[in-house]
Amino acid sequence: MKDYTNAAQAYQTYLTLRPAVIDSYVQALPGDALSARDDYSDALSAYEAAQSAPHLDDAFALQIKIGQMRTGIGDYATAISIYTSILSSTSNDYTKSQMDYLLGEANLTLNKTDVAYGFFRDAIANYWFSSWTWLCLNELVNANVSVNDLDRGLTDYYAGYYQYTPSPTDTLSAALNALSRYIAANPGNDGTAHYTALTLRELQKYPMRHLNYILHPELFNQPGLGKWLDSKGDTQWNNIHDSKAATDTLLAFVKSRPLRTRLRLH
Repeated sequence: MKDYTNAAQAYQTYLTLRPAVIDSYVQALPGDALSARDDYSDALSAYEAAQSAPHLDDAFALQIKIGQMRTGIGDYATAISIYTSILSSTSNDYTKSQMDYLLGEANLTLNKTDVAYGFFRDAIANYWFSSWTWLCLNELVNANVSVNDLDRGLTDYYAGYYQYTPSPTDTLSAALNALSRYIAANPGNDGTAHYTALTLRELQKYPMRHLNYILHPELFNQPGLGKWLDSKGDTQWNNIHDSKAATDTLLAFVKSRPLRTRLRLH
């Protein structure tokens, strides 16, 4: 119903009738309702009350909301302090990428573009798989800031694969372009380029001329070979429906490295 005012009042009524039960959780709910109607000041008060109540988790989620409300009321210095503390404390890569994005956005607002771009680059270099990282990439691309093709390709691949974007197919196509440029510039790559084949698979471009072209002889000594062949065999079996080709792919791997394969399988 999106009746945020009455929702906030209902949560407060519950706290009055049933105090000290799940106060931290319930205190945060009015904050969510108030935030949804852009009442950042009152939402901040609700979140801070929730943070002061007993809770079992690390309260990072609440701290992030407090930082966002601080941003909403224009208190960027406090918001940046909160985000920086979380970034240095959390072990969760998704939270780290979110902090990179929020720190970047806050610094952009303060016209500290170099600092902002540093945070965006950190996310892109380390947390390709996060939707927050894709937002960081967009900020850099829209600002015409150079981004490493491998990092750009992997970020777009994950964003398209997990459908973080409005048009996953376009995002996967952008990933393919970036990865192709990376392969062309780095013919002796370390096997990471198997993501090109995964991207082609998501785009439903299955012919073996596409899937084979990134498998160079030197990769047989690389640790990524098993992952590549497993993905290739899976594609042959499930997407192309060629069970014989899939079997041949995996048997070829076993024959080329029999001892290591047996150890890995056992």
